[in-house]
This record gives sequence, C-alpha cells and structure tokens, in this order.
Amino acid sequence: MVLEGVSALSHCYHQANSGGDLPVRMSLSFFVTMSSFALFVAPCVYAQDGDRREDPFSCNDAWLMPVDVEDASSHESWVRFGWDTFVAINWPHKEGGLGGEPDKDLSICTDTADPLWLTYIQKDQMFLPLGADPGTWANPTIPIKMYPPDSSGPQLPIVGGLSKIIGIFDELIDTFAEADVGSPLIDQNGRYVMFEIYLNQSEFEYLKQTQYYDSNKQLQAFETEIPTFVGFPETGAPDEFDPPLTLPDYAQQGAMELKASWKQLTPAEAASGRFITREVYYVSNYNDTAPPCGPVTIGLIGMHILRLTPDSASAWYWTTFEQIDNTSTSLPHPATPLLNPGPDADDCPPPYAEGFTCAAAACEEESAADCPPEPVDVMQGPDVCETNTEEIVNVSRIPEMVPSPMIQSVNTEYQDALPAPWKYYELVNTLQPDPDGECCIPPSTSNTVNTCYMTNTTMETYTQYFPPEFDFPKCGNAPTNSMNCTDCHAAGMPYGAPIDEFGFPTPSPGNPTGTKYQVFTFLLYAAKSSCKGDLDFDMDVDYQDFSIFVIDFGKRGILRTDLNGDGVVDVKDFSLMLINYGSSCDLASEEGRSAELGRVAKGNRGPTSLQR
Repeated sequence: MVLEGVSALSHCYHQANSGGDLPVRMSLSFFVTMSSFALFVAPCVYAQDGDRREDPFSCNDAWLMPVDVEDASSHESWVRFGWDTFVAINWPHKEGGLGGEPDKDLSICTDTADPLWLTYIQKDQMFLPLGADPGTWANPTIPIKMYPPDSSGPQLPIVGGLSKIIGIFDELIDTFAEADVGSPLIDQNGRYVMFEIYLNQSEFEYLKQTQYYDSNKQLQAFETEIPTFVGFPETGAPDEFDPPLTLPDYAQQGAMELKASWKQLTPAEAASGRFITREVYYVSNYNDTAPPCGPVTIGLIGMHILRLTPDSASAWYWTTFEQIDNTSTSLPHPATPLLNPGPDADDCPPPYAEGFTCAAAACEEESAADCPPEPVDVMQGPDVCETNTEEIVNVSRIPEMVPSPMIQSVNTEYQDALPAPWKYYELVNTLQPDPDGECCIPPSTSNTVNTCYMTNTTMETYTQYFPPEFDFPKCGNAPTNSMNCTDCHAAGMPYGAPIDEFGFPTPSPGNPTGTKYQVFTFLLYAAKSSCKGDLDFDMDVDYQDFSIFVIDFGKRGILRTDLNGDGVVDVKDFSLMLINYGSSCDLASEEGRSAELGRVAKGNRGPTSLQR
C-alpha cells in the first residue's frame, strides 16, 4: 500500500500548492483546491488502511461530467477522467426525466436508482430503415421494445428487440457477436453474453442536425470539390451545432458512445449486490414470431466508453471497465470467476496463452482461426435461449492488460468511495493521444497513442492479441501481437470519405487532410440509405447493386435487400430492383419513408420513464 499512500500524498500536495488557472470547461474538477470557479473540493482524508488519500469525487454534484481531462500529459489524469465519466453516467436517473437527466437531489453514494446511461439512445433507435428520421431525444421514432405487449404482467425491455422489430436479423446477431470475429462469449454457466451500444445526447443531436443517420447525406458531403463533412462535437457547446443548440448542463460534453456487455445472472449472483442489474427479456434468434426469452436478471460485466474531447481529437479517448469477478482468482473474489473455472480446475486452470481456450473441456492450442465458438446463425442456431455447455469459453486477461500499480491505486480510491454495486467495477486501462507513445494510428506514423494494448476480456475475448488472420496493416514498429482500439477503429470514417488501398482515410489534393475524416467510430457505417435499391451506398442503382442482390436472394431477414419488407428476398424484391435500376437518387420520398416506418413501428408500445 506504500505506492497508494505516496501517490495520494503527492497528489494532495500538488493540488494544494498549484497556482495556475483552471479551464472553465472543466465543470467537474475532483482534485483541485478552492478556485475562482467555486468548484466542490473534497479534503484529503485518512482511509481505513491508514494511507492518506484524497476523496476522489463529490457525492453531491459528480453528475456533472467533465468535458476534458485536467492534464493531457498525465496518464493518471486520463485514468481519473475515465472514473469521473463512469461516476457521472451511473448517477441516479431522474424518474420521469429526459434521457440522461440526473436526479440532482439523489446521490450515487447513497441511492440505488437506475443509472442514467440506460436512458441514452441506442444505436438501433438512431439508424433506421431508409435513413429515416430518428425523432427527437425526448420522443424517438422507435421506442424501446417492451414485453409483454399487454397489461397482464410487468413490462420489461427486450435486449436486441430493436433490431428484431425493424427486421434487421443480421444486425440482431450483434446482440451476441463480438466485434471482428462474430463469435459469442459463453460464460461458465453456458449462457450467452449480450451486447448493447448507446450514444449520448450530444452525439444524437449532431447526427440529427447533419442527417448523417442517412448514408446518402454522408455521401453528399463528399460530392463537392471541398468536402462539407461536419465533424463530431468535442464539447457539446452551442456553437458546435448549426443552428446553435443549448443542451442541458448534464449533456454538455463531446460525442460519447458506450458499449455494454451483460451476463445472465444466477439467483445467487443476482442477490450478491455485485452487479449493475436489469430485469429483461431477450430476443429469440430462430424466427420473428417466437416469443422472447426470459425474463432474466442480467448483470453488467464490461463497458467500453468512447469520448471525443478537445485534448483527444487525434485519437478520441477510450477507457474500459470490467466487473472485478470476471477473471480474477484472488480474494475477495469468488472462488470461481465468472469467465473461467478458477485456479483449482483440474483440466484447464488459468491463465491461458492467448487469453482464452478453444473449449472448456481442455486447454488447447489457440492458433486455429476457428478456435472460438461458432457464430450464432439466424434461424439455424445455436439457440441463444438455451444453455450451451459444450462451448463454454474459459477466459483470462493477458499480462499486458493487467492494470498498472498506478491504475490499481486510483481504482482503490474510487471503489472505496462508492457503494455497491459500483465499487465492484474496475478501470482496466485508457487509450488517448500521446506524442511520446510507442504505437501509432494508421496511416500516420506521427499520430501516436499511449499504449499498444487495449482490450476488454468480455468484448475482445478472442482478439486480446492481434489475430494472425487479420490482414489490415500494423502501424510503425508496433509489436506484432499488440491489439488496441485504434488498430481497428483507424478505419472509422463516413461513407464517401477518401480512402487508400487499406481503407484508411488519406489526404486528397486541395481538401482537408488525414484525421479530418478519421472519426474512429463505426456508427456512421450503421446508417441506412434513403434510396431503396442502392445496396452499395453509392447513390446509384446499378449492376453492383444487382450483384449484392443476387448473393442475398432467397435469404430471410436481410432488410437491405428485402425491398418490400415481407421478410424474404424473392422475386417481388427483384421486380422492385428492376423498377429502380438505372436511377440516381438523392433522398427517398417522404411517402416511402412513412410507409416503411409504419411497417417498422407496428406493434410497438410506448417506453417507460427509464427505457425511453
């Protein structure tokens, strides 16, 4: 504990004796002395173990999320920034309030109301068929799907229900598929882990104003000699929107996305108080008439937070959290972690060479590309409503992702200050721009970040090291096995942005260059085209679209090529392709969009105050 004590003492001393002015944008400053901005400051106090430590946040006003990091040159400052963000988004939501609205009369230190991030807009509410208008933050076009659809019992949200009700069965599988590999994560009970993606109000309003929820609007931004693409907001200030838009104080931060991983809990786990929990149903993957699975209590086991701030524009800011019982085998954790059988397993104790095993039955070589479980296949299986004990995945954290002593010390500060269940989560690491970083972001070798390794065992289980089958280029002198967020997300860009042979944004003569269009998020690629029949998103219906159509012919649940929305790609859709062939379109008719949305929203019920 010496490291923690020295770190805390030096931090308190530094803050008490620093004389520089603080940026006004830092609306939640946890570590400074009283300043002209009259921000709350907690005193340095003795913790139970006798070490001197500063209270890391205010129990009264930590709902106000910091806009940017205090010291961009300090990794510790970025770690605290991650925790401050985590505290703010988990603040109790105001009952009956707008999405993301905190209850300022409650406290995360004493109250256990639902965390406000669960009221953010979900990805499938933002990106609708035919690039349709997603509605408003207060009244989205497609509300959260609830079940049962009558008043005979409690209505609960359906995880994955949004994809299913709008007919996007291939996207439905994203509820169970890990990025890049498409395979599910199956816990020690043989149950499937589920995933969700949320975005904050600042990003929602940006997409709403620019209409980039329609892929054609993104393409149009690159049709002129000087592209007109509008970048994401960094602060959420009024002048970052056109026309200017004043967001509520709790929503004034840059664009932010959250990815959550949920475990189906046993009764004992649900009663333990160690998880952020929800009562839900979840989608059946066999057909669109099957009832949802559940109800079941699910617990949060992982969270990625992606933010854009003024100091992180060249790489964005990434931080990842996990539930502390996921892979740990030391006290005070349970003897058997959530994702591996523990050190006393006869056949396969952790750790594992690549961070996971091919199967629970034995420790096997992880070199084969088909080592992870088979992806969940629509209508063919495996049935996600059933347990799958044959493909249980044993997971450990690779050594490069074990939190450093500094991170562990900061984690302890926040965990000690938080009640259950939030105290049972840990920040694993952060990734942000670092001019002295050893790893770079393609295609620029000068755009460097602080770490070459950045993964979450619940979301990148099978890619904790760089998979040999990945064919995208490494940047600079990065270790051949290293894997971090920007290795993949360097390819995040709008539709229509100039690309090089590897798919990364490149400078174009006379145009803004490089990172101007390297936005790092893949959500823009979730946008649908407002032009029916334009399957390759180039604003023309031509032979390339017909080639895509032929591949999908006869399949079910492929919304892109199911042009008449009857659930199957058939001769009726072929007729519609012929009608539209040779056309060049800017936007679908409002009449066509209205008809499509009428089909989409059929059978939906209104949201509760929590599940807007």
